[in-house]
Amino acid sequence: MDRKARVLCTFLAAAAALPELVTYSGYVRRGDYPGSAYQPRVDAVLRTSESALQGGPFATVPAKGKYSVAPGLINDLGVAAVVDGVTRLSGTLASTRTLGSLNLAVMSVAILVLIMAWPGSLRLALVPVFLLVPLTAPLYRSADAIALHGPLAALAIGIVAGSLRGGYGRAAAFGVVLFAAHKLRSVYGLYPMLVLSVSVVILLLRFKDVSVVKRAAFVALGFALCQTPWSVAVNRRLTDPRLVEKDALPSHATYEALISGIAWTSNPWGLKPQDPWVAAYLAERVGGEPVEIASVEGERRARLVYLGFVKERPGVLLTLYLKRVPQALADYSLFGVGGAVVWISTSVAALVLALKRRDADGTMVLLGVCGIAACLVFQIAVIDTRFIYAYPLQFVSALALATALPVLVRNVAPRVRVPGPASSSRVAAT
Repeated sequence: MDRKARVLCTFLAAAAALPELVTYSGYVRRGDYPGSAYQPRVDAVLRTSESALQGGPFATVPAKGKYSVAPGLINDLGVAAVVDGVTRLSGTLASTRTLGSLNLAVMSVAILVLIMAWPGSLRLALVPVFLLVPLTAPLYRSADAIALHGPLAALAIGIVAGSLRGGYGRAAAFGVVLFAAHKLRSVYGLYPMLVLSVSVVILLLRFKDVSVVKRAAFVALGFALCQTPWSVAVNRRLTDPRLVEKDALPSHATYEALISGIAWTSNPWGLKPQDPWVAAYLAERVGGEPVEIASVEGERRARLVYLGFVKERPGVLLTLYLKRVPQALADYSLFGVGGAVVWISTSVAALVLALKRRDADGTMVLLGVCGIAACLVFQIAVIDTRFIYAYPLQFVSALALATALPVLVRNVAPRVRVPGPASSSRVAAT
């Protein structure tokens, strides 16, 4: 594909994504959001602005003459950190317009990264996806961070598909983007890390290109350059004497999420997903009084109980998770179960053929979109079955199908070899 064609495809993809951005920017401008939000979380994030104006610890809220980390409300600190920083720089209180502007910025970056991560020959496939499938479900077009779940899934795909191509500086920049995704919503940093690791192994074994290892190292470098000062800031925050909580977690709980994940459907342990009930259940299992689940002790208890489930009844737990997969695909995949059969089979066939034909570009993008799709299905089955967290699967499954089809076609169709002066015209299969 020549340069003009690539530019045209890029323009068309960007134009297709524009309506959703324009629609959401209208909500931001008017300060009127039609979508659902979890108001306690929105209020907690906005109150970090008050703490910042008072000179309080990083990403905290005023509480009892001191400050609190707002456990259970501000677990992934990215949005709160931005609000804190903007407030300290501007000297003014944040509002829902501030949160909406941040959401709009993340949406824009996610779209840009995804477009630039797709090779020019495949970029046109993004057009129908952007036009027909919303990044953010209309139900959640609000100032809350839940509006970012879809954009962050797209960003995760772009990180995987784009960071292993191009120069090393580009790879380091993708590491910075990966850091931002991880802080905005930790799972959308962990998923691309996992898929990137698998992709590097596959690409190295198939294409014998050690440069992918070097690029992955630069991604890690970009991430580490941001993570180091972040860790210092978070540790200082948790040791500040003005803090109410003495054993707050530095990041989102892991085992508590797994315990709650069991509870979203009927289960042999009788678990319920509500946080106060989970805290009481953990206290009963390990002994002692209930404690805040978003604390070091709460996470310790959740780890002991969950690992106990794994040890005591691993088959029951695995069966519970596996039973959720067909329902997850039926509820959240593009066109339900029938659509899931189509996009999964098409994507797998395209990936196998791209590997066979040594189509590096096709392999990279399919590894990215299929890998993140698999992570989302895992998330629905193991962590949370609700629409609020599962809705990105519709966009991702649509992207998988739209990308797999041209990759499949171009690797199945024979390529015409241009004859030289002394050769005859013939069709050669690649």
